Amino acid sequence: MGEQKRTDTSIAQELAKAKNVIDKFLYGCSHTMRGPLKSISGLIKLLQNPEATEDPYKHLELIQKTVNKMETILNDLEQFLVNSRRDLVIESVSMSKTIDLILERYSREAESKNIRFSKSITQTVPLFTDVERLNLILIQLISNALVFNDSEKADKHIDIFVRVNENGCHIKVLDNGIGMSSDIQKNIFQLFFRGAQQSQGAGIGLYVVNEVLRKMGGSITVTSEEGCGSSFFVWIPNLKS
Repeated sequence: MGEQKRTDTSIAQELAKAKNVIDKFLYGCSHTMRGPLKSISGLIKLLQNPEATEDPYKHLELIQKTVNKMETILNDLEQFLVNSRRDLVIESVSMSKTIDLILERYSREAESKNIRFSKSITQTVPLFTDVERLNLILIQLISNALVFNDSEKADKHIDIFVRVNENGCHIKVLDNGIGMSSDIQKNIFQLFFRGAQQSQGAGIGLYVVNEVLRKMGGSITVTSEEGCGSSFFVWIPNLKS
């Protein structure tokens, strides 16, 4: 009976936590989406003004940027919902191939910002993990490093280090971007937290990464210094049968 009571209490606590997150999630979605929609509405009114003298293409460009931001927000929201519902699907993963595909995906953006990628991968044993969630983690960390680059630096870089052993996979994503203060570092894994003006999303991405890793039995930590860049450290257990 005692064990059953503890189980029931644990389930009740999880349900209460889930309800609190969903309530905060719905409120945050409404608040986050309202700003871009107001921006688009205002820009459309400017385009409709027959007496406007501004170049209409500039307004259209701003509308496109706002739409892109909304797409980023919606993608983050989708990842949030998918992670909360889907069970782990374990497969064997080649970290070299996985990293190569993600870096190829972001190669044009990196080139346009004059950011160079480097990687160092050591894998001598198979890694068994949830491939989709692994990709989500890596994509979020690499895209964040691209967003929070320091445009004042001549040599901008993002370095990825991976080491796989029988116990798990150690990942380090290092950049020399704008970095973060200690106050921001304390909050970056909180839902809807946005720590910098350059942020393009809704403040969901790193929260989802943290929740994904919790579900996988892994962990994430960060060290950073303003003006010097950030380093994210991820550990994922090797879920071989």
